[in-house]
Amino acid sequence: MEIQIQATVLVPFHFVPGDDPNHPWVTTAASSRALAMVRAAAGDPIQLGIALHAYQDTFSHQGFSGWDEPLNACFPWYSPEAALPNVGHAELRAIPDVTNYVWTDPRDGARIDNRVRAMQAARGTWDHLSEIYAPQMGSSQWASLKPALREIFGMGSYDRRVDGLCRLSGNANADYKEVCERLAPSRGGEFSRAASQHLSRLLETCRDLPWGE
Repeated sequence: MEIQIQATVLVPFHFVPGDDPNHPWVTTAASSRALAMVRAAAGDPIQLGIALHAYQDTFSHQGFSGWDEPLNACFPWYSPEAALPNVGHAELRAIPDVTNYVWTDPRDGARIDNRVRAMQAARGTWDHLSEIYAPQMGSSQWASLKPALREIFGMGSYDRRVDGLCRLSGNANADYKEVCERLAPSRGGEFSRAASQHLSRLLETCRDLPWGE
């Protein structure tokens, strides 16, 4: 995979460098850098959405980096999966991203419950959005959402999870593809500018990290 893609797509948008001093490029959950990106984007809904996605990925992608490097390797050289590049969780394919999966990290034997991570990401997202847009909302509203979210994240079907989240949002007929196609002509330029701003801001925070090592 081209290093430009790693530097301008994977690291800033999917594997934000975390707080591990021994492995500064490795993603850690709710890292200080990801939190700073969310705070910096609070004044622009599109930038905020991009920053929140990167923040949410710090939960599912923790322990991996966006670079092609040995620490991302999950299987021995003779395994078929080892033919994939050691970029992010490529060798594990989509396993870390599927909310209902419970799996074992081949690198250290740790048992990972994606349902727990998804709930942590959801709670963090709720806290950020309520702080920005509805600071008067208390913890009782989150408490009322938790059971439904926990049930949805545990569903084995992707389509059922999507339907469940749409219903929970109050818009049972929401269609992500339709929304993208409808908004692209009028908001596509804004999204591109917001993504560029996010990239610039994230790279600026990484100036002190060991590039090329």
